[in-house]
Amino acid sequence: MVTVDVVVLGGGAAGLAASRTLLGRGYSVLLVEKEGHTGGRAAGYACKATDDCQQCQVCLVADEARALTGADQLKMLVFSSLKGVQNQNGSFQLDVAQGPICVDPQRCILCGRCVDACPAGAIRLPPPGFPPASASVDPEISAPGTRKRAGRAWRPVPLEP
Repeated sequence: MVTVDVVVLGGGAAGLAASRTLLGRGYSVLLVEKEGHTGGRAAGYACKATDDCQQCQVCLVADEARALTGADQLKMLVFSSLKGVQNQNGSFQLDVAQGPICVDPQRCILCGRCVDACPAGAIRLPPPGFPPASASVDPEISAPGTRKRAGRAWRPVPLEP
């Protein structure tokens, strides 16, 4: 069981900004994100500037995400969703379901070799600058009953490039 001051649902632009503000005010935060990385839809956008910044503000979401990296009072759960909430004398207990991660974030160096090695094509790298800084397995592709199934067919991938 994890005890935190605030739970933020969603790691998109608003969730990242809220988490950063709360951390700055001394609160401990649990950030629950349904995808394998933070950033939401903005993580798929790219800056259009070639040589000079055009002030399009696309990079602000990545800046918010990077600002959270290494925050001691932040716990982040990816491939997770809120299943229920119970109030127990003013203290809330949340039931959070976390999907399988399958890639050890402590050992991942973002080399991409696991992406190439996965026969099901289920491993994804996060967009640059969006935590967590590790590959993740897409549960939609690797789930039992889907046409392509990741799992036992995987071979260990060397961690050093």
